[in-house]
Amino acid sequence: MMKTTLAMLLLLLFVFSSKSSATDENGSVYHLNGDELRPGVEYYVVSAIWGAGGGGLYLGKGRNQTCPYDVVQEKPALPVTFSPVDTKGGVIHEPTDLNISFIPPGPTACSQSTVWKVDSYDESRREWFVATGGVEGDPQALSSLFKIKGAGGLLYELAFCPSVCESCRKYLCSEIGRYSSGFDPLIRLVLSDNELPFVFIKAGNEVLKQVVHV
Repeated sequence: MMKTTLAMLLLLLFVFSSKSSATDENGSVYHLNGDELRPGVEYYVVSAIWGAGGGGLYLGKGRNQTCPYDVVQEKPALPVTFSPVDTKGGVIHEPTDLNISFIPPGPTACSQSTVWKVDSYDESRREWFVATGGVEGDPQALSSLFKIKGAGGLLYELAFCPSVCESCRKYLCSEIGRYSSGFDPLIRLVLSDNELPFVFIKAGNEVLKQVVHV
């Protein structure tokens, strides 16, 4: 089943990468069905690295086992929604400032929101971690503004570089990659020069959903 699912995924990547390349003059972002991402619709964000480096994104325990949650790479994934700061139009474009929110199946142990944000600098680990507890719908909440950047075909990268902040664009613009430590079982997302490519899978797609759980 795994080999069949991966073969189907590779076929979809080939077919729809051609489609997206031919029709992407407006900078739209596409999921693996070949359709454009839309605000408020639930999607899985899944690493384009398969095998041991694979998995989708999930709510993980904070670094000190406290709230808020961090954004981690895990199996299975949790769906997210994207909310552009500029609400004009019905599709997601790159590289538009947007909020990203996890959609958990029920109440969580942390009272903070599930909106992503770049957390305060972690002095002990020397990293800027991507956590939750962010603010949605406020263009001045800079730490909660992310972007999607094309990486070829239906592959994308996530980045932090708020358009409304000149100093952020100068000093803090960065892609999002992974952080792991021998003392921590979780793979956490951080601002990094080693960007991590992702694909988007629309929640409810039963065929592609298998890829999230391999």
